[in-house]
Amino acid sequence: VICVAPTSAAMCGGAEIAVQRDVSTPVFDFAMNASRTDCISVNFTLYPRAAVRSLLSPVMRCRRRATAGRRNRLVKATLAPERPRLLVIGGGFAGLGLIRDLADSFEITVVEPKDYFEFTPGILRGLCDGNHLKTIQVPLSDALQGLGVRHVRGRVTQLQARCALLENADVDQVQFDYCVITAGTACRKGCLWKSTGRPGEENHASLKSRCSELARLREELRQASENKKPAVVVGGGLGGVELAAELRHYFPDLRVVLRARGGVLPGLQGRGQRYAAQWLKTNGVEVTGESPEEADGVVLDCTGVQVECQFAKGLECLDESGQVRVDKTMQVLTPCPEAFGRIFAAGDCVSVQGMPSYGKDAYPAEAMAEIVATNLENVLAANGGDCLLRELGGLNQFLVCSLGPHDAVFCANGIMVMSGWPAAKVKEVIEVTKMQQVRGHVMGSTMWALVPHF
Repeated sequence: VICVAPTSAAMCGGAEIAVQRDVSTPVFDFAMNASRTDCISVNFTLYPRAAVRSLLSPVMRCRRRATAGRRNRLVKATLAPERPRLLVIGGGFAGLGLIRDLADSFEITVVEPKDYFEFTPGILRGLCDGNHLKTIQVPLSDALQGLGVRHVRGRVTQLQARCALLENADVDQVQFDYCVITAGTACRKGCLWKSTGRPGEENHASLKSRCSELARLREELRQASENKKPAVVVGGGLGGVELAAELRHYFPDLRVVLRARGGVLPGLQGRGQRYAAQWLKTNGVEVTGESPEEADGVVLDCTGVQVECQFAKGLECLDESGQVRVDKTMQVLTPCPEAFGRIFAAGDCVSVQGMPSYGKDAYPAEAMAEIVATNLENVLAANGGDCLLRELGGLNQFLVCSLGPHDAVFCANGIMVMSGWPAAKVKEVIEVTKMQQVRGHVMGSTMWALVPHF
């Protein structure tokens, strides 16, 4: 049934959400019979965020239950109010994925110092190309539009069993029934390719200032190229190799030196590593294991990341490297009885006990977020009774290393499966569709609703 109406309502599972529209704005509604007696009514407008979420939420829920976890664990669920308060610490890949899944079931507050979301794997190209930067950034208010989520700009200084204390925020604390830590990681030095808004990164906390800082650095590189001074990239890992390749493409007259003490892509062996090293050599990037002699060039540090979750120290849940210890159901392992079962964690900041360490990237982070979302939904449905929790199963590890816009290396579990232009297109498709999903667009939301984590 298709009709035109100035107002409409979305129904799913007996719950009705009225959506008010301007009388002059056409809204196209259609209804379809579900496998049960429920009726799903979807509203399509110019920005069909609510419609897409209504249509895809049953698909995403079924996919999570089928692929997010390989094993189950029977536990006693905690009692929860009808619409419990959920605190999400961090608004990166894991945080936003969790919010999209749980916005209808929980009253969500997200604490994030930045006012924007940034597609981290594309930021090094964004540094070199200002036009590309616009495609990988989105205001957090746009990413959260229509989800009914409260965004508090600030930093958590102390996490307690039912409360989080904040600084640099318009509130001193946030009370919660459940909490999920998705704080991610930060660059060891500076915030070139991963901005977190921590102390010392205030100039990167807002979208406007972030763009200004990157534009300033881009101008430094342009002047270095004109003055025949080098750009020295420190670090031979994924970030360093990608940045060196982007500089070579966008600043062809710039001398690029890659300081890689452990070699090129030391975490990757075999054909993929050799392909990247050969590309750098063929395209004139100087790879050295020693400190460069030039001191008057532009130095860009890409020496890795670190976890900063000291706010959870009081829960005695951090390991020796500062990561949050969780079990396979993503529950934070803490001796505090009031906190266990109410605080979860996912993403780059966690150490899953009994599991191998995963790369600090979006794919495992979103897989963990799916486990958390499924388990919180199960806890809410059990309402104090027996609850079946999903456990994280083994995950494949994927890596795409860009070598400029038209070349890349795509590896699965350390083995190169694709290179050259096809690998570059794979990363382009991932970037474009992921940003579409963040903005609530139909194609990206549909694609990532169907892509499993395995």
